[in-house]
Amino acid sequence: MTENSYTKVSIEEIGTNSTNQRVDNFLLGKFKDLPKSKIYSIIRKGEVRINGSRVKPHFKLSLGDKIRIPPLSLNTKFNQSSPEKGLIEEIKGQVIYEDGEILAINKKHNLAVHGGSRVSIGLIEIVRNFGKDYRDAQLVHRLDKETSGVMLIALNRKMASHLSNLFKTKNVHKTYWAITEGEPEK
Repeated sequence: MTENSYTKVSIEEIGTNSTNQRVDNFLLGKFKDLPKSKIYSIIRKGEVRINGSRVKPHFKLSLGDKIRIPPLSLNTKFNQSSPEKGLIEEIKGQVIYEDGEILAINKKHNLAVHGGSRVSIGLIEIVRNFGKDYRDAQLVHRLDKETSGVMLIALNRKMASHLSNLFKTKNVHKTYWAITEGEPEK
């Protein structure tokens, strides 16, 4: 079934590639052009069901689960705007490391890491427009919009899971620096 053919209710069986994945992340990965708010709305309203039951967004999928996907209008109404070519090239110029599984980018300040209700384009949407090899890129951590710094982006699901686990278990060392002019008041 193609992404554009969800005009009626469909039932899909979870395979090994999606086992132990959260239902919200499964849907976000499957419908990359649908806003996150729409994904969370259909889960919250009970339109998405696993084995006939309503679930929360953090529900973990198991092999063989049957997921009910409601009709989705994947037309331009929901499509996020595409980043401008100049912005894509600018962000490509900020890549400081890449090995086919991981991308490290020096994120500039005032750039959100993902689009949302008040931001149409974020770093991840820009990266997914680098080319076909980047379509499945996934965030594994976040930085505030106003914060600049190195962002690690996984280029496949297996690496995303591995890196997310490293962050979750605090096996990644992070250093934050603040640059100020003068001496801030206490």
